[in-house]
Amino acid sequence: MRMNKVIRMAIPLALLAVTPLQAQDIALGFKGGINIAKQDLNVSGLTLNLDSRTGFVGGAFATIGLGTTLFLQPEALYSSKGFKIDVSEIIDGDVEASVKLDYLEIPVLIGARFDIADSPLRPSIYAGPSIGFKLSCNASGSVEGVTETDDCGDDFESVDFGLDFGASLAFELSSFDLILDGRYALGLTNAAKDATGDDSLKNRAWQFMVGFGFPLK
Repeated sequence: MRMNKVIRMAIPLALLAVTPLQAQDIALGFKGGINIAKQDLNVSGLTLNLDSRTGFVGGAFATIGLGTTLFLQPEALYSSKGFKIDVSEIIDGDVEASVKLDYLEIPVLIGARFDIADSPLRPSIYAGPSIGFKLSCNASGSVEGVTETDDCGDDFESVDFGLDFGASLAFELSSFDLILDGRYALGLTNAAKDATGDDSLKNRAWQFMVGFGFPLK
């Protein structure tokens, strides 16, 4: 009886002690910014310059503390990538062409954060795998001011695997964190369908975002 009474008293006390520690180690937030995207083209017998394309990237994230330094951060991001095609060496005149590839990307990042004594600043570094699900693809071309757009979804793979590497800087405010985030997204999948031999087309992007994190307390 005495042991049962001790256990009944210990369980609520343990829950009260552990729950605040867990809540302080979890934060939810959202972020948004720009992609400076380009694709790494390797096609035998073809000389074509691909220029970068700027698009939107943004979504939600959760940061889960794994001790005092390490953290796990899954994210769900809308990411608009693609490229512009430089045809100036092939065609004379006012000609523009671009491909817009939109993805739902899910990075799972492992990082380390560093506290600066007597400072609200908290820098972090991170890396991790990412999987992207193609939402849409549109190719557009403009010749002498006349523009045509076509769906190019069948020309690109529906899933894109990659690795993200980056760093962030959090400003700890009274009730939330203001976060500056910069990363490089390295695509590993050959995004072009029906590619032969060593031909490949892989996504690349610099991503710069501003976000807000809300610790669960």
